[in-house]
Amino acid sequence: MEGPTADDVVAITSKAAGYGGAIASVFTNYSISAKKIPQGLEGAINILNATIATLQQVSSHLKTETSSAADEQKQLLSRQGLEYVHLLATECAATFVKISSIVSEACLDRKELKAKRKLERKSRAKKDDLKVDIDALKLDTAAFTEAFENAKWICVAIPLEAVMERLHEIQLHLLLVHQVISLGELSWIGSSNQVDIKSVVAYHERVLRTAGLIGIKAPGQMTTGSRSNRYSSSDSDWLLSSSDSDSDTDSDDSGYKPKNSKKP
Repeated sequence: MEGPTADDVVAITSKAAGYGGAIASVFTNYSISAKKIPQGLEGAINILNATIATLQQVSSHLKTETSSAADEQKQLLSRQGLEYVHLLATECAATFVKISSIVSEACLDRKELKAKRKLERKSRAKKDDLKVDIDALKLDTAAFTEAFENAKWICVAIPLEAVMERLHEIQLHLLLVHQVISLGELSWIGSSNQVDIKSVVAYHERVLRTAGLIGIKAPGQMTTGSRSNRYSSSDSDWLLSSSDSDSDTDSDDSGYKPKNSKKP
């Protein structure tokens, strides 16, 4: 079975970025006009904006991928790399949807909330997990704004914190993808022109820093936390097409695993 194409992944990253951007705009507008900014809101806005920016950066790479589809020598992502980005963008979109759901629930009274939770339990019992419909992914900004303004922040803050923590994890993995692709582009340019060694080294350092944040360590690097994953060339090379990488691995060593799911 064939995986997602570059066009498919461009579509989902763009949709996710647009939906997340709409949520971020509502949060930002509220923080500007509010007499007192609720604790944790500014942090949530920062994570949202960082995630949206990273989605847009990855999407930009993929648009280049689609424009060079006829030239395999210029393709940056392997089939497995496209599947990985599709997985990240899908969970990112699902996480954005959870944010709007949290805000909506915070406006419900006890009776309404109890009925909603009962319906959710029935769905889980039937294993009828509601998947995000990417094609229909569009925020009703007016309704969401009204819900957010009427929501009890104490009912939003606790579940929102957990969701934002997860969103930050996804954002870091997306950032690593962006940096690995950018490093591959620098190396590809350098193969036909004068190599800017400083730029390549500087970007390599950025890749290692981001990898360290998600628990992937460089060869020979001491483990400094509870995570002990090791970073090797195969951890990033599998994202790139064979024209940009000498790696032929088919395994996912990225360290990313969607919540409550097995590795792809």
